[in-house]
Amino acid sequence: RSPGLKQCLWNCCLEGMGYGGYSASEIVETFRVYTAERVQAVWRARNGEGAKWARVRELFRRRDLEILRMVYGAWWPCTRRQRFLRTFVYRKLIAWAWWARGVAKRKNLFRLTFWPLRTWRIEARRCYNAREKAKFL
Repeated sequence: RSPGLKQCLWNCCLEGMGYGGYSASEIVETFRVYTAERVQAVWRARNGEGAKWARVRELFRRRDLEILRMVYGAWWPCTRRQRFLRTFVYRKLIAWAWWARGVAKRKNLFRLTFWPLRTWRIEARRCYNAREKAKFL
């Protein structure tokens, strides 16, 4: 069993700790007031005022739930759009980019391979036309 308040005060006085400027009767009265308040609080919680605080907690929980619904409700269209883009659009863009790179490679290959032949043919035809023109005139 733990020592009572009187015994604690007696031991404190005997060991020379003092009461911090308070008399023993003030300390005992403060302790009695504190314990009475704690007992009343427990009694109120068991006899119905606990239901009031439960109602307050329920109101706060509902308010927090409404705030969450409002925030997620505003957030949902953005996430739905991002999901749509990621699923249906970005894949097509990536496929198009691969296709465009392949077209660019083929175009470059064709240009480097056949452009000299084209320019040679054009130049040859120009020279032929100039010779024929000179003969004619």
